[in-house]
Amino acid sequence: MKTAGSIAHVVGALIIAAALVTLAPSGAAAQMTPEVKPNVEVTGDYVLLGDLFLNAGSAADISVFRSPAPGGSGTVNAERLVRVARSHGLDWDNPRRIAQIQVSRAGLLITEDEIKDLVSDTLIERISSTIDSRAFDVTFTTDQAGLYVDSTEQPTAEVVQLRYSRRTGRFTAVIAAPAGDPAARHHHYAGRAVEVNIIAVPVHTMRRGAVMTENDVEMRRIPVRRIEGTTLTQMSDLVGMAAKRTLRTGEPIRVRDVEHPQIVRKNGKVTIQHKGPGLVLTIRGTALQSGALGDIINIRNATSNRIIQGRVIGPELVEAVVGGPRTLARANQE
Repeated sequence: MKTAGSIAHVVGALIIAAALVTLAPSGAAAQMTPEVKPNVEVTGDYVLLGDLFLNAGSAADISVFRSPAPGGSGTVNAERLVRVARSHGLDWDNPRRIAQIQVSRAGLLITEDEIKDLVSDTLIERISSTIDSRAFDVTFTTDQAGLYVDSTEQPTAEVVQLRYSRRTGRFTAVIAAPAGDPAARHHHYAGRAVEVNIIAVPVHTMRRGAVMTENDVEMRRIPVRRIEGTTLTQMSDLVGMAAKRTLRTGEPIRVRDVEHPQIVRKNGKVTIQHKGPGLVLTIRGTALQSGALGDIINIRNATSNRIIQGRVIGPELVEAVVGGPRTLARANQE
């Protein structure tokens, strides 16, 4: 028969055993086998064991490899990683026989267009600072285009060195990103920068005599070498004007290429107005010349067959040009 003391001893032993069972999983977790990650993304300059492995434990914060450049990627050889892991106390022998681990680095992109604008702005500042409407069309001859900065930095850049030939348009540039950082990476670019001016040009072919509207014209960047002293540059210079010859898409327009629309046509019928003090007389006539608004043209009076001069004041409408009261009276009698 068990005494009270022996019963208490048995109960105590059971409690201790239960406690050991409860603690066993926690102890096992502390000894869990490291498991490699086949694809890794990092944010800093160095790859940590904790980036590469699950269950890296106290070795997680140890730096083992240099990271790729921001926005870039690379691979880690698995055999080499086995040696590195063991040297830092991680028992990993690549049980799945992985050949390599892909490592990429997050980054913020500075686009190709933003870099082109940066080069253009720098050239304007150094070369064309007195011409507000000018810019530079930049193209790169190197494969490198946009660039990345670390995801923890500002996506800014600055030109730290620039060489440019105005004769050939070729340039080389060294660009640092992020801007203002003494430790910023330097990126080398080469290409061509063509000086341009932003002017109004036709958006499609305009036939002779066609009158341009706002829908026919837009502002475009045109190489400065194609712009003459008589080139019309503003929308207001072209809208409402008529083509004197065929105008091509994107072609700079000179003063001699356009005219005010002809609202009176040669050999067309017109109404002639004779204005005097307190009266306006009208007769019919034939235009001997074409004319735009405000032009003075010759007209044949349909009644007298005489030739007089008139100022175009509207479509098929002219106002007789007279030299004085006697001329006006004679014109009224014709």
